[in-house]
Amino acid sequence: MKNFFLDHSDRLFYFDILALDHVIELKENDFNDIHDYPDAPKDLNDAKGLYKQVLEIAGDITANEIEMLADKNDKEGVHFKDGQVEYPDGIKKSLDILKKTGMNGVCLPRKYNGLNLPYFIGILISEMISQADSSLLTIYSLQEIASTINKFGNEEQKKAYLPLFAEGELSARYGIDRASKPGATSRMLILKLFLTPWREYGS
Repeated sequence: MKNFFLDHSDRLFYFDILALDHVIELKENDFNDIHDYPDAPKDLNDAKGLYKQVLEIAGDITANEIEMLADKNDKEGVHFKDGQVEYPDGIKKSLDILKKTGMNGVCLPRKYNGLNLPYFIGILISEMISQADSSLLTIYSLQEIASTINKFGNEEQKKAYLPLFAEGELSARYGIDRASKPGATSRMLILKLFLTPWREYGS
């Protein structure tokens, strides 16, 4: 069977060659999470083994399931029904596959049901999704909203939204809502930027 991680020497190379030890120690809180989360890694080798296992699963589902749906998705396209935008059936199936295999919110903390993976691992997963179906990535990449909330949101916001992202509920719904609202679009020509003076240059 194909695997978009194991079959690609460049991804294996980057995973093996990058000096991730310090990043992992910071991300894993010096491996103290294991006291509260039994599935958390206990040391560096355990963490790297966990990350590689996640990448292998992602490589499997993208190569053998999601890619098989991509051509049909392109031909079917989205539907506008009863005032709402609906994804093609294949996109819905792909989102369900990602949800069932726990590939949503992979970089979010465990306390919000995420996998607490380093950002680099999340990028590799996104790259494999893009290889399988680039249109699916435009939906999956909405996970970045969760990263922004995690970094800048207050605790109330994090508890309200991050578990929904991690469970694969919010990003897909957000994409449908934005696409079906007047004026909400990715067309760059109608976007506007407003600047508010803050202070004099050099002050």
